[in-house]
Amino acid sequence: MLTLFNDLQRLWRQRSWRLVLLAAALAAAIVALWGGFRRADATGGTMPVSGAGVPITSDAFIVTPLCAWSADQRPGQLASKAGEPRYLILRAKVESRSRDWLAMRAYLDKDVVWLPQGHGDPVLAERSQRADDATLRFDLGPGLPVLVDFVWELPAGMAPPATSTWGMFKRRFVERSHASGESMWLQDGPGWKFALPLSQACAGGDA
Repeated sequence: MLTLFNDLQRLWRQRSWRLVLLAAALAAAIVALWGGFRRADATGGTMPVSGAGVPITSDAFIVTPLCAWSADQRPGQLASKAGEPRYLILRAKVESRSRDWLAMRAYLDKDVVWLPQGHGDPVLAERSQRADDATLRFDLGPGLPVLVDFVWELPAGMAPPATSTWGMFKRRFVERSHASGESMWLQDGPGWKFALPLSQACAGGDA
């Protein structure tokens, strides 16, 4: 427990991690207030569902879903004997609209979510990685498009759906937050939904 406390103290002293930790705490409160994508769907038909190739633009990101597939291994893993599909993968072209490099990758991982039932509680990706070389650690520079693979592990016993639905949260910039006294991006409730058929793995990894 003491080691964990010391680790958190060290992270808190780093500005980028301080912003991420604060944003995560505030995002959890906002998602709880909004009820995930449940309340957004409650009135019916208020959130259009887009498809592949349609850019989704928030204040922080431009995300263009390209394709989705299921596989028995994550992209970039060494080939193994084929088994039951265990992973759901979404490939998207992502561009940061922020002038700040700090924390944008962590914000993205909180904003793009899987909706297993097409609505309701969102599921965060197990990981995100560059599509070209499966790099886990990468930055989102201002205005620089990056192809990103978002990966979810399918629940045990769940067959891959023919079509799957994802959601994306809105995010707004706060010049100086009361919590930290620093500028940061805050998650601002459900914003968009998009659905893609599951097909073969996407070809190539070039933006």
